[in-house]
Amino acid sequence: MSSFDVISKGLLPFLGGMRRFIPFLFSSAQEAVPMSEWHKWSYHDMTCGSCAGSAAFGFYGMSVSANDLAMRSYIPAQVIFGRTTFNPPLLAMVLDGEAGVPDGKSIARDLVPDHIHPLAADVFDKLYYAGERYGFDEGTAAYFRYIAIRWVLLNKNYMYFLKLPTRDLTQLAVQGPQWAKTVEVIRKPLENLRRVAKDIDHLVHAIRSAKHERAPLVMRGDCRENIKNIQWDRPSFVGLNPPTAGNATFMQSNRVLDTLLFNEPQKAGEGDMPGELWRSLILDSVKHIPSGHYVFSFVGDGAVSWEEGCAEVFSHVGPIIKEWSFPWHGSDTRKAGLVMIRRA
Repeated sequence: MSSFDVISKGLLPFLGGMRRFIPFLFSSAQEAVPMSEWHKWSYHDMTCGSCAGSAAFGFYGMSVSANDLAMRSYIPAQVIFGRTTFNPPLLAMVLDGEAGVPDGKSIARDLVPDHIHPLAADVFDKLYYAGERYGFDEGTAAYFRYIAIRWVLLNKNYMYFLKLPTRDLTQLAVQGPQWAKTVEVIRKPLENLRRVAKDIDHLVHAIRSAKHERAPLVMRGDCRENIKNIQWDRPSFVGLNPPTAGNATFMQSNRVLDTLLFNEPQKAGEGDMPGELWRSLILDSVKHIPSGHYVFSFVGDGAVSWEEGCAEVFSHVGPIIKEWSFPWHGSDTRKAGLVMIRRA
């Protein structure tokens, strides 16, 4: 298995994630510093998403920080940069137990009745609340929460969660190949989760074996605030990549997942993130980055165009050292891309 496979398979399969940009991140970073010196550097992933950037650099020895406002990003970061790994008997015990939630919580069947099969919803409850039910330590509880997230995404029929045409598994399986695959997942939760856990563990062990000079720092919150917790006493790269293609909380697939993670219905909505908010997330965070450090950011896929991002936002950060732009969805007039900037 290649290093890219180890990194990719251990991460959440997020649409729009940074894993496709790992080659650009690596080639750009090597222009700034040889890989042999990476153990002396840090990568601060302030909008970590699926943790692709922080996991990739952590894999090769950089000390890492991972921050995001979304629970669906914070929970994976806890596990990927933690020390807890898969316990097969414990997983079997949890799946064999009764489904239930802590007092005052709604069961998953009631939260997403149209998009997740009731049997799959029960498995989510068993996994996500295993820490409370069995009194697990925080590392083990976080691991089961991450497995719960991966379980929900295994039940995603397509790019989005489609509405269930029927709850009868036999009838559901004949609705099409994707539905047949979903039924196969629902009928074999232990088998499928063991496979997922194996992929996660490969990544956890690989990052742990890199022997970082500093322990990983995992945070959850607004990047503009949590960047104040970063130490700048060693050279670093900063991942500052807030979405421009809409607040990810309101995208349909993430909304279904967030409804389960927060145990309450999430506000429906579409559209681009307000341009002023995106600019603030970049510029008000960069104020706390000292001169000489490097910043990675992406723009062009939403309310802020590539040209505007480069001319009116990135220009206030510092000179662009390297960029990779491309036509957005094949457009002749619109492009998007990733930049590496040296903080002025």
